[in-house]
Amino acid sequence: MRRLLNALERASIAATSFLLVLVTVVLSIQVFTRYVLDSSTPWSEELARYSIVWLTLLTQGVVIRRFEEIRVDILEHYLAQRGVPAKVLGIFLLALEVAFIVILVVSAIRLLPTARTQMITGLQVPLSYVIWGFVFGPVLALPFLFERIYDVFVGNPASLSEE
Repeated sequence: MRRLLNALERASIAATSFLLVLVTVVLSIQVFTRYVLDSSTPWSEELARYSIVWLTLLTQGVVIRRFEEIRVDILEHYLAQRGVPAKVLGIFLLALEVAFIVILVVSAIRLLPTARTQMITGLQVPLSYVIWGFVFGPVLALPFLFERIYDVFVGNPASLSEE
């Protein structure tokens, strides 16, 4: 299982690296055409924007696996001061992350029928291409969350919240 997750992590890093290079190239073209040729490209800004959306969403799993989430730990500190065991707290917080991802994916899937009929003007592609990022990225993050939940259950101290 870990081998599969390692491969998934490498694939996610490769995809996001490609998107980062794409954004850099596209924005360089945008700057060149706007300020040197005095004629902006209609597609470059939108392609860069939506590539950044996909990049952010595809990186979610790697961020979870490496414990690099942005954390608001006021609830964690509050519950820890009240004597909630670290294991229970860890499972609770990971369950909240799973719930958030499920809500995000379900909401994105509900938007897909409407997004299919709307076009991204500069790219002439359906908006659903962007909305699919809100499905694929979080779904690819779920195995990493389940890995952390498993580690909490078996007592791996690295899987609990880090101070």
